[in-house]
Amino acid sequence: MKCDDIRLYEYLSGKLDSREAANTASHLEECRECRERFRVMSALDSRQSKGSQSRARRFKPSIGIMLPAAAGLLLAVLISIFYGYLPILEHPAGVRDLAEKTPYPLVLLDTRNSTANELSRGFLLYRDGLYREALAELKKIEDDHDALFFLAISLYMLDEPVRALEKLARVAKVSPKWSDAAEWYSAQALLQLERTEDAMALLEKISTGKHPYRDQAMKLLEKLQKR
Repeated sequence: MKCDDIRLYEYLSGKLDSREAANTASHLEECRECRERFRVMSALDSRQSKGSQSRARRFKPSIGIMLPAAAGLLLAVLISIFYGYLPILEHPAGVRDLAEKTPYPLVLLDTRNSTANELSRGFLLYRDGLYREALAELKKIEDDHDALFFLAISLYMLDEPVRALEKLARVAKVSPKWSDAAEWYSAQALLQLERTEDAMALLEKISTGKHPYRDQAMKLLEKLQKR
């Protein structure tokens, strides 16, 4: 016989036939874990029949073992009852799970020779995944479009979607170079904020024309529409 709490409850309440009861009693003799659980069940069950009481006496627990275990089980039962009466609500966190959490790949270190120390340090920190440290450096020169974009992505990776959206909106307006990527990450930030309708509207825009994120946007829209 396998360990089975339902079978133990049925045994305690006298609902098993003679063969099943005998098998359960034999299992209790052999299985210490089930024996301990049965002791707790016996202590909590005030409605057990005389027959089940006589079976429980064979496994009478000591007070030192019974009280802590009984208190723990009683607390678990009360918690389960409490949550059982709560209304079942749709949990919107699943939308957040769809947001892209991959940082934009840093290619600027290989494609430009910057004389700005803050920019170079900011890029190195970003490359190493030190987004908060990168943010501190890039904020000093956010008038630079490259710095502004990676500052926005750093905010996004730090789970600060509101501030990231603000910076991404600025990037999209002032930098054709970064406007497409800024739109894509703006959609992800909207998902993080659970602004599903706004995110879907932006993804629909991205999925048209020759946008570089067109295919990703279409796949993400399909997942959102199935929810």
